[in-house]
Amino acid sequence: MSDYTMAQAKRDFERGYITGAALVAPLPSEGGWWVIVESAGGFQAGGSPLVDAKSKQVRYFKTADAAISAIHQIGFKKSVSFSVDRER
Repeated sequence: MSDYTMAQAKRDFERGYITGAALVAPLPSEGGWWVIVESAGGFQAGGSPLVDAKSKQVRYFKTADAAISAIHQIGFKKSVSFSVDRER
């Protein structure tokens, strides 16, 4: 699967198909923070982003806290770590 809605991510997390998530900081041209999820096979081509259920466009979060909340809603309960990658 290349993209996940929140419902699909929750379902696949419960099934053990999703093993990790990453928070991506916004670039000036983007609408906010976004989340990519890692499947049991690892991140594929930069990961699979969370998308809006209706529009199927990348789901942007206005704050890092909101994006972290989405990661917790998927089912992850451990702490979140950050890394900065300026080469996107």
